[in-house]
Amino acid sequence: MTAPSAENLIPLWKLPTRSAQLAWLDSAEISPRDLLQLANQFARSNPQNADTLAALVATQSPDLQPQAYYLQARLRTMRGELQGALTFIDQAEQAHIKRNETFAALRTNLGRSHILNELGQHAAALAATQTVIDALADQPRDENQTLVLTRAYQNRGVILETTGQYEGAQAAYESAEILAKQINALESLSDIKNNRGIVLTHLGRVTEAINSFKEAIALFANLNLDIVEAQAWSNCADAHLSAGQYTDALAALREAESRLVAKSATAHELILRRKTGDVYRALNLYPEAITICESLDEPLLAAGMSDHRARMLWGWGATLSAMERWDEAATLLTEAAQLFAHADNIPLLARVRLAQMTGQQAQGQSDAARITFSEMESLLDAQRWPVQWVAAQLQAASLQPSPLATLQAALAAAQQLGLPTLIYRAHQQLGHVYLHNHDPANAQRHLTAAIDIIESLRGTLAHEMALTAFLRDKTGAYDDLLQLYLASGAEEEAFTLAERAKSRTLVDLLTGVIVPAAASDELLKSAETIQLAALQADLNATYNQFFGSDEPLAQLQARAKRLEQQIAQIRLRTEGSRRVKHAERVAERFSKTPLVAFHILNDEILAFVAWQGERRVVRQVGSVIVVRRLLQRLAMQWDRFRAGTHFAERHLQLLERSARKILQDLYVNLVAPLAEHLPTDGALTIVPHGLLHQVPFHALHDGATYLLEKFEIGYAPSVTVWELCQQKPRVAGQNTLVIGSADDLIPLVAEEAAQIGALLDATVLLNEGATIQQVRERIDSAEVVHFACHGLFRADNPLFSALKLHDGWLTAADVMQCDFSNALVTLSACESGRSTVLHGDEVIGLPRAFLSAGAATVVVSLWLVPDETTGALMQQYYQQLPRTNRAAALRNAQLALMQTHPHPYFWGAFVSIGQR
Repeated sequence: MTAPSAENLIPLWKLPTRSAQLAWLDSAEISPRDLLQLANQFARSNPQNADTLAALVATQSPDLQPQAYYLQARLRTMRGELQGALTFIDQAEQAHIKRNETFAALRTNLGRSHILNELGQHAAALAATQTVIDALADQPRDENQTLVLTRAYQNRGVILETTGQYEGAQAAYESAEILAKQINALESLSDIKNNRGIVLTHLGRVTEAINSFKEAIALFANLNLDIVEAQAWSNCADAHLSAGQYTDALAALREAESRLVAKSATAHELILRRKTGDVYRALNLYPEAITICESLDEPLLAAGMSDHRARMLWGWGATLSAMERWDEAATLLTEAAQLFAHADNIPLLARVRLAQMTGQQAQGQSDAARITFSEMESLLDAQRWPVQWVAAQLQAASLQPSPLATLQAALAAAQQLGLPTLIYRAHQQLGHVYLHNHDPANAQRHLTAAIDIIESLRGTLAHEMALTAFLRDKTGAYDDLLQLYLASGAEEEAFTLAERAKSRTLVDLLTGVIVPAAASDELLKSAETIQLAALQADLNATYNQFFGSDEPLAQLQARAKRLEQQIAQIRLRTEGSRRVKHAERVAERFSKTPLVAFHILNDEILAFVAWQGERRVVRQVGSVIVVRRLLQRLAMQWDRFRAGTHFAERHLQLLERSARKILQDLYVNLVAPLAEHLPTDGALTIVPHGLLHQVPFHALHDGATYLLEKFEIGYAPSVTVWELCQQKPRVAGQNTLVIGSADDLIPLVAEEAAQIGALLDATVLLNEGATIQQVRERIDSAEVVHFACHGLFRADNPLFSALKLHDGWLTAADVMQCDFSNALVTLSACESGRSTVLHGDEVIGLPRAFLSAGAATVVVSLWLVPDETTGALMQQYYQQLPRTNRAAALRNAQLALMQTHPHPYFWGAFVSIGQR
């Protein structure tokens, strides 16, 4: 008989049928027992081959059927086919009993307990382990029996951990470790270290947990056990996430995934995807987290993985709650609570209750929140489940009239655990309470501590998408400290803090704190890159249908959103940025140009105003509620022009009066309170905040004139960004690139591109020449870049806002991979200036993308504009440029267009952002 090896079995894998494989084995004279031994070796490194060999052994040798069945059960468990695995376990047990193999039949309870635990049948799983323990614990044992007893205790620990019984789990692992050391069972010792790390993570002892996982990983690697090494990396990711080490968590998940390549370990892959969604949720990457949850629901349900499905539902519901999609969140959280209650998993049930309570409080349902907290409080024990207890106390504090004692106890417990994600929340809430108790010293101490931790956590991130979303739910500490500074007259500190909270990621990109990471050659050839290209082709086709398709808009939106999220998932994994230095201090001074930097605190709009070397804070400038209502009415005014040119022409004077009235009301609520602190004419820089990024300040009307008629207005997302743009070299504008892509909806674009190209003596890429590849090749050396084409704003996924070229769409994410160093970029495209503003005032869209790619100035439109008047405006703009700065050139062009088209719809859409 020939001893089999992976190499001499290569011909076997190529045979198409079971009978052909059996015939080949007979001719090769390979022993079934040797074949089974090799199948067991493959089980944790190549499960697909192991399953083939086990099935052949079961057919070939009745004597080895029980072992082959048991191995097939293990392999189906790894693939998430749990019911099928349980069937094979039962078959293995019956085969052993039939052969009077009592101990071997007993041993099948190890596999049975694991499968039952995954199916959520925890009591039955514990009973299976107890059967083994009762049979072997107090009896004389040989080494093999001791190993089986060791694994029974290990499985018992896993089941107790799954149900939140951490003390019992630790005791079970201690028993297993004693036995494993007696027989030097290295694989079991590795498993025990891995399992103990899981419990330590739940107990908040994260540093110990990570060390335990790393020891297990090293042992598994030495034993060449790829799949269990992947499990240890996966568990290590949980520990990193608990400590707020988000980058390390994602790196650990990638390590785990790399060890599952071609292993047919579907169940483990599902778990990794779930955990990746958990990290995205913690980073406030909500759409990406939801996409993962949606893709996991059916596979987890089909596999019967109730515990992991419950965890997924909990994360999904918590994400929807954070997005204020309350009804959907409530349904998912209710189902998760039922699953955890059925499993008697108290700590995770408490966490679901906490998520439900958070949603109730956010909706003002205080009575319901108190009831939920009472249910949760009765479940939790501070000693047994400290992490959950701290989180519950922090959430409950807002329901108490005097929460200081509760918060101080929670802070002390969080500090003892050493978990920064809990510590900063405790400091933030204590600071808030002290602020309202008129105790500024303690308020400042706690708020500063909270912000320091938040900044430290943010400092570990490098990926641009994560950095952009991170502050989304963490602005409370900044707002409270800003209120404290303003109340105490500390205006310098107030401005610095307000500026610190604006466009932070854009500042990091412009100052080189983070830089885009180059894709490796291996990555460019990877399957994910091929998949990305296919998805982008589908997305391009979908975007094209937004212009002239008969398909319902809702269906197009849904398909575009799905494709965008699939692309975003791949980009998060394969692209990104890397942090190369610590963040520099943001701008703490205004330049000599008169400047207004707005800031929003709750409903109050305030402004930092600088002029003539003086700086002052103006409080109560306006109301967010009032301005939001006025902006909604203004958007309706622009929409009226979409009813058709005949309607607009017939009612133009009435439409102009209506629009001017709204623009006058916006002036009263945003500019009139500042008038005494500003010059009467000249240059003026506006730094909006929050919803004020939608305001066309230059088109506001004071009752007599538009601001444009008094001021040369430039815009910037933050004072720091504005100053960085002013410091960029002033380009001569001699190397100019004009890109035009016309169609039936914007036929005059070709004429606009040709005229501007001739005016500037530019290289013109028109229609068939305006391809994505041509644009990328030509932009590196261009000092002025003009796009005349369709623009698409994607509110849900602003990084996918895009410009339509001849062969596809250039998205904001694509732009960020280009080099527009020091260029003037003009986007003569519909809605090219619209952006989504995240909490933390990260403005996401095409203008920000071009600035982050190095552009010094970006000229964009805030609403849909007709191509006829746009072409005239652009010609005037470029004619003015040689004689004045960019903001002044745009103003002069708008004033000229105002003479023939007085309605602000025609001349007011474009703004100049960045260098004047």
